[in-house]
Formats: sequence, structure tokens, C-alpha cells
Amino acid sequence: MIRTSLVFGLVFSFTAMTTPTAIFAAPGSNYSWTESQLPFQPATWALASSFDGSQVFVPSYDGNLYTTADSGQGWTALTPDPTSALSTALKLGHLSRVYVSNDKAHIYALGFGMNIFSSSDKGISWLANTAAPVASWGGLASSDDGTHLVAIAYNGFIYTSVDAGLSWTEHRDLKSGWYGITSSSNGKYLSAVAWAGYIYTSKNFGQSWTIRKSAGRRNWYSVASSSDGKYLAAVVTVKGYLYTSNNYGATWTARKSAGLASWEGLAMSSDGKKIIASGTTSAAFIRSSDDRGVSWTKKKIINSKSSGTVVMSKDGTRVFGATTSGNFYVGTLEATN
Repeated sequence: MIRTSLVFGLVFSFTAMTTPTAIFAAPGSNYSWTESQLPFQPATWALASSFDGSQVFVPSYDGNLYTTADSGQGWTALTPDPTSALSTALKLGHLSRVYVSNDKAHIYALGFGMNIFSSSDKGISWLANTAAPVASWGGLASSDDGTHLVAIAYNGFIYTSVDAGLSWTEHRDLKSGWYGITSSSNGKYLSAVAWAGYIYTSKNFGQSWTIRKSAGRRNWYSVASSSDGKYLAAVVTVKGYLYTSNNYGATWTARKSAGLASWEGLAMSSDGKKIIASGTTSAAFIRSSDDRGVSWTKKKIINSKSSGTVVMSKDGTRVFGATTSGNFYVGTLEATN
């Protein structure tokens, strides 16, 4: 069944799809994994999950934004008006990030050479946020209540909002190749990473920032935070390490036990204990840690050379990943005796 609606000038068609799955346990891991083949070609770097893990969004090169509420058993295609900027970004693979607020009341979509788009009805309709400029957006994060927002523009600036995006402050003293951004639950503690640059942190809602040169100038790709902002993790791509901090980013430790890899995806539970990361060496893999990055277990992704992005529910019990080969992974934390 296909249903079409017109809201705010963007037309979306809804098409339901189902995919077969295979269930297996990852050796040495406390996650059991479900693997399925996506019925579309995913743009994996923009994978997003609600905080409770009940809903996942995956954009596709076919111009649709797909969503599942049953861990990938079935997918619903949200098809925007082909004349919209959001549709163009999807088809060109220019959508870089999708972000879901804590209460699922707001979903944000952003990418290269476009406005920040937001939806307040689970992706059915979208509005362009014209208060923020057209830019090559690299990421967005928010406080749990959605009041405090922070967004980064690649080879541009950091932008902050204290009124849920109604207005934005451009921090022109912070220009870099921004790639990743994360926020504490209250929006007070922020961390941003840059390609061929450094890690930056803020403890005052983004009003001022501190450069963390002790972590080194590297090709930083992703950064993740605990809910209180105290625990952080960041990854380096192109033969780099995964780093962690337990003091709001003041100092960093290279977790060499996780291995040298081209890291891409990264997520952390709200308490900072569980970390999930994806990367590639000769093959793609997902690594998980339940002790704040001290030790790691590894799951190899079969028949894929690009691991794409991983996301995690904030309690750390659900993990989702997708690859450019079209594989979709769901990891469920097993109970321990």
C-alpha cells in the first residue's frame, strides 16, 4: 500500500518493504547480532537512531529516506518532492547526517551545500531552517530537550542555538575541516573534531572553546559523548587509533588495543561505559567495549570493505550498523549472569 501526503510543500510517499534476516552470535562478544540485506542502496554515513533505539533512519541514493521501527524487518520509504533541496541532496549522496532528538519530536537532516532541514512529525514533512546559512554541514547535536543545538560546517564554522534553531550564533574564530560533533544531555558540554585538525571542547554551551592539542593534529572523523559529557571517545580515520577521555576532554588516551584502522562510525552509551566503533583494515569490522574503551571485542563484517556508520541506543542495549554493500546489522546486548 502506498500513501501520499502534502505538508509544508514537500510530498512524501510511504512504501513498506520487508527483508530476510539471519541471526548469529558474534564470538567473544556480549552482543547477539541480526544481519539483513537492505532493499535499497544506503548512504551509510547518515545512519541515525532514536535515543531508545526504537526507530532507525537510513538515507538512500534512490532519493528516499528509509525508516524502520522493527529493527530492519520492514522499511518505510519517505519520498520527498523531487523538486525539493532535500530530495536533491539524497539523490546526489550529499546528505551527510541525520539526527534524532531524545523525545523523537524532532529529526534533522543536513548535508553539503544545503540548509538544515527539520521534521517534527517523524520525517513525514520537512522545513528548511533558513535562520542558519546554506553550508556544507558535517554534523549536528542537541540537548535532550532540543533547546540547545550545535552544528558544524566542513571548512567552515561552528554554529550554536539556544532557542531550538530559531536563531543561530556563528563562531567565526573557529574555522576548520569539522567532521564530528557531540553534546551532553543538557547541551553544556560539547566536543568537536576536525579533519587534519584538533579536538575542541566547550563547557559553556559553545560560547567559548578550548583546543586540545595534547591529543594531536590528526584526521579526526567522529566523536561521541556520555550524557554528562565527562566521558568522550574520538576516532581517527586513515590508519589511526581510537581515543578516549574521562575528564571532559582535558586529556586523551590512545586505545591501541582497539587496533590501527581507518575508523568511521562511533557511538557511546549514556553512562560512557559502552562504546561501539566501526572501521576497516583489509575488511570491515565492528568493535565493542563495555569498560570505557579499555578492552574490545571484534565482529568481522563479511563481504564488505567499507563499514559505514554505527549508532547505539543511549542505554547501550541496541546497536545498529549499515555498510555500503547494503548489509544492515542489529546488535542486542545479551543478559549476563
